[in-house]
Amino acid sequence: VVTVGGMVTVMVVAALKPKLVLRVAQPPLKVADKAAARFGKGPFDKSAAKAVDSYSSAALLVRQHRGQAALAVLWCALGSACELGCFSCVCLAFNIHAPAAMVCGYVVATLAAMVSVVPQGVGVVEAASVVVFALFGVHQATALTAIAVYRAFVFWLPFATGALVMGGSKLGRHTSPKH
Repeated sequence: VVTVGGMVTVMVVAALKPKLVLRVAQPPLKVADKAAARFGKGPFDKSAAKAVDSYSSAALLVRQHRGQAALAVLWCALGSACELGCFSCVCLAFNIHAPAAMVCGYVVATLAAMVSVVPQGVGVVEAASVVVFALFGVHQATALTAIAVYRAFVFWLPFATGALVMGGSKLGRHTSPKH
């Protein structure tokens, strides 16, 4: 939440006052430039200017398309609510009734999917969630089964559906050039 909030704040400020963002970024950039110079790397000034320009452009697009942006946020919120509902239903189906276990399990599963080095935290989400549930007294087999069912609904089912649809569309077909 803090990261996303910070990015949105920088995006808005970059859209309204890009020079201010660059001016505020100068002290940390100088420190980073000194560290980079020790490793024979160039300065970050151009990278920072490109990032501010990118944020500024994105913020202007959001501003120009407020209705579409608001609708996208609402759809994302609905999707997150449905995912949380799925997690809750699966927990209840496997007799995991402790609200603290459910909340911590969901938070850890979501964070593990976001920060994992493997796409969508495959394997990491399951392991981390089992540990959290075990800390709340849930039997490991129950925890693993519940997480496997949850991941089947929110990850594997959409993944398989997307793969089938893409395989059946023109996007999934390889065409060789005609000679």
